[in-house]
Amino acid sequence: MSFKSMLNHSEEINQTFLSDKKVFQNFCNHRNDHVLSIFGDSKISNRPAMSCSALFLQEKDYQKLTEIALSLHKNVEKTANYLIENNNKRETLFERYKSYTPYLNKMLDTWQAYSRYDFVFDTNGNIKFLELNTSCPGGPVIVPKIHNFMKDFSEFSRFPYSFIEQKIDDTANFARELITMEREAGVSPKGIAILNDDFNMRFELGGLKAAFEQEGRYCVLAHLDQCRLNGQRLQYQNHDISLTYNKFRVAGDPGYCWPTNFQEKYSDYLQAMQQKVVLPVNNLMSIVYLSDKGLLSIMQDKEMIKNAMLDKAVLDYLPWSTNFLSEVVIYKDEEYEPIEFLIRQQQDMVLKHTGMSRGKNVFIGRDIARRDWGNMIQKLELRHYTAQEYVDMSRSTIVSCLSGNVEQAKMYQSGAIYIINSKPFGIMSRVSKERITNVGKSGCFQPVMVIKDSDT
Repeated sequence: MSFKSMLNHSEEINQTFLSDKKVFQNFCNHRNDHVLSIFGDSKISNRPAMSCSALFLQEKDYQKLTEIALSLHKNVEKTANYLIENNNKRETLFERYKSYTPYLNKMLDTWQAYSRYDFVFDTNGNIKFLELNTSCPGGPVIVPKIHNFMKDFSEFSRFPYSFIEQKIDDTANFARELITMEREAGVSPKGIAILNDDFNMRFELGGLKAAFEQEGRYCVLAHLDQCRLNGQRLQYQNHDISLTYNKFRVAGDPGYCWPTNFQEKYSDYLQAMQQKVVLPVNNLMSIVYLSDKGLLSIMQDKEMIKNAMLDKAVLDYLPWSTNFLSEVVIYKDEEYEPIEFLIRQQQDMVLKHTGMSRGKNVFIGRDIARRDWGNMIQKLELRHYTAQEYVDMSRSTIVSCLSGNVEQAKMYQSGAIYIINSKPFGIMSRVSKERITNVGKSGCFQPVMVIKDSDT
């Protein structure tokens, strides 16, 4: 299904505001100052965090996007269940994660309490999902700031449309959804702990803490190793904890993951998860296995499709992907040795580390000189990488203040659909002059506005 007309319509709406640069300059100066305040002293706080141009979705397009994401969500669940039921297959595919196996407990109807599925549109308007982020991304705290500031500007500019509220437009909705899951898991409500590990990723966590407190719950920001198991109770400084929000970076290269002695270092919390005395959002199946960037290639394997009973139609929304766990890569019915494959298909491939995030260790073949590419792939541990067929991303004319002044430029767009407890929660977008749109790199947030169908 193509969303080309939707993208064209969105750009047409934005073009109507290009004439008055003074309005945009005032908007940028005023709004970005406020948006930046939520990032504190993070690396992106020295530049504007959002574009002026929004992504305008028609209601029917928004619904179709979320339907596709939910279908993919079901396939991911089937894959997770198959991996749980087949230990040998799981350890073959994810050998380096086997030390986490004792802690793969499910307390909800879904393994994915909270997920974000990242997608792009190609130049024909077709959607492709590039990554699954099931490791507690910070969008539901950040995106409301972006969308609500844009709505203020929309009213000021007298847009001739009515907009639908997304659940993601209010952080309170996020806190309430997490509390609902706690109830569904059968856990008696006590305190809430927002947990960090040694990587201390917390720039959005203060906003989430405030949202929990607005719901009348005791909430604390704490390090994982500060939790103590007292009989059948998980505690933080004598406060009983029943729900944890886990901002962890568990699996990656050395120096980018939990220490090898994590079982001892985090023993109290891990035992609490095993005993199911606390609801972890997210659990280690989501944070470790389902966040692995090689999962999309595993889901496209013919054996996995058959054994896990995956919906092949949904897989059409994924770019072709492969891992390097065997000595042969089959691409378009041709067999290759891995190095040979990457050299021959350089222009059509993106190489990604399976355990990294925020655009780290992502290599776009066509952006790298042939000699440098060849030298690089010879040095990489390819078993920790996945190759994904390059998607020629759509670009739109975006008005921003990224350079400090109002400017319009063609930028790449990527979107993300949030799913909480198997239900759609909202869509966000990012734009960048570079193909990697991560805000931690050179990208910025783009507001997403959903227009009522009656107004189109």
